[in-house]
Amino acid sequence: WIRTDSPYLCQSIFQQDNATSHKYWKVKAAFSRAGIPILPWPAQSPDLNPIENMWQEVERCLQNSPNKPTSIDDLEKKVITAWYSISRKFYCGLVNSVIHR
Repeated sequence: WIRTDSPYLCQSIFQQDNATSHKYWKVKAAFSRAGIPILPWPAQSPDLNPIENMWQEVERCLQNSPNKPTSIDDLEKKVITAWYSISRKFYCGLVNSVIHR
């Protein structure tokens, strides 16, 4: 999958938490075979992960919306809309700030 569907990943560094499933030897081997380095990441450190800030921004967008979700399907649509409304500048800033944390 990594090579065929997402060749751009081969030019990236992959970050994941220290969940047991992520440390499984087959997972590590797949990244190694694909030539994708894995960024060392301290355990129990969600504040370092940019995705946490992205989800906070999604939540902020939802809370500031005058139209509250009326169903699970509506919530899903509003989350997706909020996600795609976040500017590239914002999420690139999050990624670039990791080195300073």
